[in-house]
Amino acid sequence: MIQKISWKSLLKHLFFAIKILISGILLAIILRVFVLSSFKVPTGSMEPAIFPGDYILVNKLVYGARIVKNFDFMKGGKFETFRIKGFGKIKKNDVMVFNFPYTNPEKLEPDLNVFLVKRCKGLPGDTVRVKNGNYKYSGSLYLPKANDKLVIDTTNYQLYKPLIEYETDKIMEFKENSIYLDKTVLNNYTFKMNYYFMAGDNTFNSRDSRYWGLVPEDHIVGKATLIWQSKNMNTGKRRWDRTCKIIQ
Repeated sequence: MIQKISWKSLLKHLFFAIKILISGILLAIILRVFVLSSFKVPTGSMEPAIFPGDYILVNKLVYGARIVKNFDFMKGGKFETFRIKGFGKIKKNDVMVFNFPYTNPEKLEPDLNVFLVKRCKGLPGDTVRVKNGNYKYSGSLYLPKANDKLVIDTTNYQLYKPLIEYETDKIMEFKENSIYLDKTVLNNYTFKMNYYFMAGDNTFNSRDSRYWGLVPEDHIVGKATLIWQSKNMNTGKRRWDRTCKIIQ
C-alpha cells in the first residue's frame, strides 16, 4: 500500500534538494577558485616530469588564489587581479601553471583560455643567461621585481617594452633619439610587478620564456603538485604507474 504525498511535503523535499544542489555548486566554485584546479596536459614539453595525457592538480593555496578585480577585460579593458596571501612563496624549480602571456608576439596580454605548465627557472631579481639558440633573448637578462627602478636605454627599451606597456597601458616608442611613454620622455622606470622566467624540462621541445618572454605574476594560476590520473594519448588506456604521482 502506497501513501499519497501532499503538495506541501513534495515542495518541502524539492526545496531541500535544490538547496543541496546549490550548496554543491557553490562549494565546487569555491574549491576551484580558491583551492584546486585540474588540467589535462596535451604536450610533452615537461617530460619526463609530466607526460602528455597526465591530469594534474594545481594547488592555489601555496601562492594564494588569484582573484579577478572586474570583468572589464571581456570588453577590451585591462586585465586586473589581486592575490590572496598564500602559505608559501614561488621558488626556483617550482612547476607552475599560468596563462599564456603573449597572444600577440609584439604585446604582452594574457589569453585566459590558454594555460601552460612550465618550470620556474628564474625569480624576480635574478639574472639569467640564454645562449646557443635562436631565442628572443640572447646573453644576460635581468628579471625585474616589484619596485625595481631601471634605467631605460636603447637596450632596456627592447627588453622591457612589452612589460612596461602592459603595466602602464600606454604606448612606448623610440623616436628622435629619445624613448617616450606616450608623450613623455622616459629615462627610467619603476616596475609594479614581479616577473619570472619559465622553461620546459624537455628543452628541445618546449616553447617558453626563451622564445616569447617573461611571465608576469598576475598570470600565474598556481603550483602543479600532483598527477591524479594519466591516460595514454594514443590508446586511451589508463597509466596506473603515474596515478597519484607527486610532481617534482
